[in-house]
Amino acid sequence: MKARQSVAERRRLDDLLDACRRRRNLAQYDRADSISLAESQALRAAARELQEQVVAWLAELHPELLRSP
Repeated sequence: MKARQSVAERRRLDDLLDACRRRRNLAQYDRADSISLAESQALRAAARELQEQVVAWLAELHPELLRSP
């Protein structure tokens, strides 16, 4: 996984996470059971992708933060 990514890749992930945040807020306050299985799976995949990007960034720029105590 590369630490640097294109603006388009970053925008895609940002847009997906923001859309999920808005949907969660609606579901939390207005409608229960309004999030589909496919949407929840997409969010889970996006969260994994973001975690991989953060770990790659840390490994490149701050590897000391990834070392076990």
